[in-house]
Amino acid sequence: MTDWIEHTGDTCPVDPETVVEVELQYGAGIKARSHAQPAHRFLWTEDGGITRYRIIAPAKPPEPEMPKTHEDYTGPTFGVPTKPEPDLITLRLECLKLAVQESVGNPPGVVSLEHFADRLLHYVLNGSVDKA
Repeated sequence: MTDWIEHTGDTCPVDPETVVEVELQYGAGIKARSHAQPAHRFLWTEDGGITRYRIIAPAKPPEPEMPKTHEDYTGPTFGVPTKPEPDLITLRLECLKLAVQESVGNPPGVVSLEHFADRLLHYVLNGSVDKA
């Protein structure tokens, strides 16, 4: 709590959330003191009757600003599906499949090499050919 401070202006001299006690003067020397309240509850005009005030409790300091994160700059990623990274075996088998197709082709009457490569890929990834 501070000592009494003279008030002669027409605006609130403290933060509106600061809790103050004021001394009011009415007409011919009648004075009164208020209960402690936030400053914004008082009429701080030149003819509002406030002659003195004292600070009971200062306003709360503003919350410190949190440092920005990567998401603050890029925007939210909630609901955006992530692109799965293919594993090395999948890439290797896909390359093998393409190489076999280019070099041999599909001879007539023979089981498709593409089908064979797909079944091998499925077996490596899922552990079974029957689930294909």
